[in-house]
Parts: sequence; C-alpha cells; structure tokens
Amino acid sequence: MATEEVAANINISNENGFIAFFRSMPKCDDEVVRLFNRGDFHSIHGDQAVMVANNFLNTSQALRSIGPEGNKLYSVAISQSRFDSFIRFLLVDNNYRLEIYKKPSGKNQSEYNWFLDLKASPGCLGQLEELLYNVNVSSALNQNIAAINLDSDSKVHFALISVTDCTIYVGSFDDNSSYTLLESLLVRLNPKECLIPHNMNMDRIKMMLRKNNILFSKYDDSSSINSSDESESMISKLLKNEYKMTLSTILQESRNILVPIQALVNYLDLMKDRFCYSNYHLKLIESETFVRLDLSSISNLHLFPKNRSQKEIHSLFQVLNHCKTISGQKLLDSFIRQPLTDLAAIEQRLDNVEFFRNNLIITSAFYEHFLAKIPDITKVYKKLTNGRCKLKDLYQVYCVVEELPMMINTFEEKSIPSSIRETIFDIIKEVHEKLEPFKRLALKWIDFSRYNESKELWINSNIDDDLKKFKSKIDKLYDASKKELEFVRQDLYRSFDVDKEKVKLEEDKFGFYFRITKKCSNAVFQSKKYKEIRSTTKDSKFFSKNLNDINEEFIEYIGKYNELQQVYIEKFVEQARQYMDQF
Repeated sequence: MATEEVAANINISNENGFIAFFRSMPKCDDEVVRLFNRGDFHSIHGDQAVMVANNFLNTSQALRSIGPEGNKLYSVAISQSRFDSFIRFLLVDNNYRLEIYKKPSGKNQSEYNWFLDLKASPGCLGQLEELLYNVNVSSALNQNIAAINLDSDSKVHFALISVTDCTIYVGSFDDNSSYTLLESLLVRLNPKECLIPHNMNMDRIKMMLRKNNILFSKYDDSSSINSSDESESMISKLLKNEYKMTLSTILQESRNILVPIQALVNYLDLMKDRFCYSNYHLKLIESETFVRLDLSSISNLHLFPKNRSQKEIHSLFQVLNHCKTISGQKLLDSFIRQPLTDLAAIEQRLDNVEFFRNNLIITSAFYEHFLAKIPDITKVYKKLTNGRCKLKDLYQVYCVVEELPMMINTFEEKSIPSSIRETIFDIIKEVHEKLEPFKRLALKWIDFSRYNESKELWINSNIDDDLKKFKSKIDKLYDASKKELEFVRQDLYRSFDVDKEKVKLEEDKFGFYFRITKKCSNAVFQSKKYKEIRSTTKDSKFFSKNLNDINEEFIEYIGKYNELQQVYIEKFVEQARQYMDQF
C-alpha cells in the first residue's frame, strides 16, 4: 500500500522538470499524501492538492495550476504556521499515510533533487508523534495498531499494540466465515491501522477494515520471524518482568500468535528503541466479558460522532462526555465500545455512579478542583518510556501527588460503600503511599521558589556547586536589569516627560529589553542613548548600552546553566522512572 522510497538523485532545475519528477514517482494509492518541504511552506500536488484545498483549506481558490498547457498539475501550499494542524488533519482525523520529501542541503539545494525524508501513518507516527500531541491537548490521541494472521483451520491470531499505553493485547480464537468476532474486536479496540499477511487471501477482512475506516498494510508473514524461539526472546525483552511468564503461558496453547506480534514490533521498530525495553504490559483479550458490537451497531445506535471535532451533538458519546481529563475521555470511549456482560461488574459500576450522584459535595470537589489539575498521565508515561520526558511533565505529576491527601480527606472513610472503597478510595490511598518518595524527590530537584516568582521551571541549584555559582551570577544580573529599568524610567521622565509606568522590562531568549508605547517613543529615539530593536503598530522595543552589556553576560551564564541543568534533569527523569507504574 505504501510507496517505496524514490531515488534521491533525480536532478531537475525547473518547474516542468519538477512535474516530470512528480509524475515519475512510484504510483501510490489515494491513502498517501506527499508533501514537499520548501522551508516556509509545504506543497502538495496532483489530485491530493484538490482534496486538501476542498477539505482542509475549505476553498478552491488556494489551488493553482503549474506546468505547460496539456500537462497541467494542480498544486496547493500549506504555510508553516498551519503545518501542525494539517498533519493532524491527515494522520489523525482522516487516516491518510504521509510522505515528506526534502531537498538536500549544500550545493544542490536549489535544484529539485528531492529525497524521502520521513514517513508516517495513523498507527506509526514516528518523528511526528510529539508534534501531534501538542496540536490539540483537549482530545485523546489514538495510536492503536493491530495485526492479523490466519491458520489453515480458520483460526484467527490477533495482536494489537497501544503505543501510548505501552500495552500489547493478544488473542487466538475460532471465527466464522464472516469474521463477526474479529469485527467486534476491531470495533472494541479501535485500531487506526491493521497489518495483514502479504500472500494470504483476505478479501473479506480487507472489506471489513475499509468499512471500519481502518487503514491496512501488508507484512511478509514468512519473514516476520526467523525462528519461534528467537521471536519469543525479542518480544520478551519488551515486557515488564511480571508479564514474561504470561507470554510463556499464552505460547503453550499456540506459538502462531508470535507472527502478528512480531509483525507489529518490526513495523514500529520497537527493538531499535532502548526505552521500550522492559516497559510493555501484556494483556490477553477476553471477548466473553463484553457485548459484541459491529460497525452497523455503532452507526445505527449513534454511539460516536462521525467526526470528533464536530460541535453539534449527534451521538451518545457527546451527550455523556463532560470529562475533565483526557484519561476520562478515553475511559468513556472504552465503556461505550465495551458494554459489560458480567452482572456483578455492572452493579459495581452503577453503585459508583449512584454514590457520586448522592454525594454532590464530593463530586463537585473532584470535578471542579482535583480533576482539573490532572494532565494526560498516559502522555507523561509515554514520554518516560521514549526518553522525551521534560521537567514540566514531572512537575505536573508532582502537582497531582500533592492533591492526593486532599482527595482522600474529601471522603468520610467510615461511611464509604464497599464498591467505592475497592475501586477508588483504596487505590488512591495506595498510590499516595507509593508516590510519597517521588514527592520528596521532586522537592529535592525542582526549584519551586523560582517557579513561584517567574513560572519558569529550573533544577534546584543547591544540588551542584557550579549550578549554584551560575544561579548566583544570573540573580545578580536580574537585579542589575531592574536597577537599569529604574534609571531609564527616571531619565525618560526627566528628558522626555515619559510616564515611568509606560516603560516595561521584559525578557526573551536574547535577554532583556525595554518596551514602550509607540506614542511615547517618537522623541526617545531621537536621543542616541537608546537603540530601537523592534517595533510594532502598538509599541517599540529598545535597550540601553548598560542593558546590552548585561545581556552579554546574561546569555553566557544562562547558556552554561541550561547546559549543566540538562544533565541533572536527565538524572531526575531516570530516578522518576521507577514510579512509572504508580503514575
């Protein structure tokens, strides 16, 4: 389904040649969108340009025709400012594959010497994962990707990897010729993409995947695993220690389940990422505990909106979705997709609902106060597993841990019903006890006084003498900049009758600068004391010679502090990783 990488050395130096290059690329299906990175914007060509203009830009006026008469090609440009939302539109909202082509740097940069820079698909976001997380923090990002293999006796072997939850789901089951059990499983687990064997007749399954809007790719099942034992060993490296025995137990029934698991591991390149080792959970799929739903049930019952971004309420999910957190939205989604069949579990869930309905003070405390402070914990967990965790992420977790005692105290322990005690209260207490050491760790590593003053997150300088020395110098430069502000205010007031409060001291990545309204600035810059560095219709930014000297030192010491600070941030993150399960 996806195209192969094109040769990098096709030299083209004009627009007509570029069209020839585009038309000569390996033909791919309508599910692949090719972007050409031109620095300030990305261009899309051909039929896909029409789709982008009509469905993303919502105007056909964005289209232009390039090339000679008789060989015209539609083209559309996406500015860099809209690139992030455009990537989400393609990969998340509409299930397209993506290929981004780039020109090599250096002497050949001006020529159309394009090469494939990166690929992404709905189930394998790769380098675009973090970008997509930041595009829309108000909705959950589904990165479930499945794989299927069939035995000669029509037994289905199914595996699914949730990259965000670091969980591998597996199951082997007998199904009928219509694959109704498989379809209910796909509806329930909601993968964005599915891998199917390359040389196996799966027309019925392909039809089912298309109907469920699941992108599919083919894998070579004959080369997915070199040997059963080798495959088991590789997958075992990904699992937490407590799940390795579970894998052995599952394989006693059928080792063929290794084929789809191995296909997913290869497709996602998990073995190349050291952060994935010993981080994955393993869950056996139990179909009998849930009601089986197929796509027609989902559609006819209006359980979910056709587009999660639509504001009009046309589905059960939209009616029920008053969730404060991303985790809440994901849980609600799973509740609707997986209706329970076990009477005891149903009664317990209803008891919980009844408790919160009858105790509105507790409900209000959680809804208005506690839940509002909880970030997307799954995202933090994912960042800890892929080595991208930042100080901000651990600070957010610390804020939640600080709230846990108040959550516990919200309940009247003596009058808590057993269902609430088992599913909520005791779990919060247990997590609180296990995360107390993390709280002490955060208090040691994070400079809270700095955050309270400026909302900037720094590592506590007291943990290292050099950090303390740099911090002391930086603090003196802050004081010097404030003194310079007072001097400049006095000078402008005396010389130009400028209101002192109109002069502000601000800071960016280049250091400190003064800001003044445009109305007050006209006379100021007639004096050679001050140099204007930037202006807008509303205000002007400028600095004095003293402030410029302060900036030179400030940038030097901030750079040294940040470089050394990064070393200690990585140490803090590494120590925090031992609390991942509690997170």
